[in-house]
Amino acid sequence: MPPFAVIEHRGRRSGRPYRTPVFAFRRGSEVVVVLSYGRNSQWVQNLEAAGAGGLIRARRRYKITNPQVRAVAQSGPLSRLGRFASSFADHVLIAELAKNDASGDPDNHNS
Repeated sequence: MPPFAVIEHRGRRSGRPYRTPVFAFRRGSEVVVVLSYGRNSQWVQNLEAAGAGGLIRARRRYKITNPQVRAVAQSGPLSRLGRFASSFADHVLIAELAKNDASGDPDNHNS
């Protein structure tokens, strides 16, 4: 998987949909997102509050659930590119990854 992806999330208060570009790496059934904007970024807080969101990569849409912020040192094994990208951040977000249904609707996260 290429490292470039887009996180889809909704504002905690406004409910407005947002998309945030990120570096993300697949690790089995998880996705590891480098928190280059910091662990207190609004998009991270939105994902944590909702407990789920979306990820788009290579024209494929995935549902992400159970997002957890961890220090890079406690993030577990990373690919060579993942180690390099995370060297520029103190934390990563790790979430469970599932492919969405074929509808292509970013708000339909039923898998």
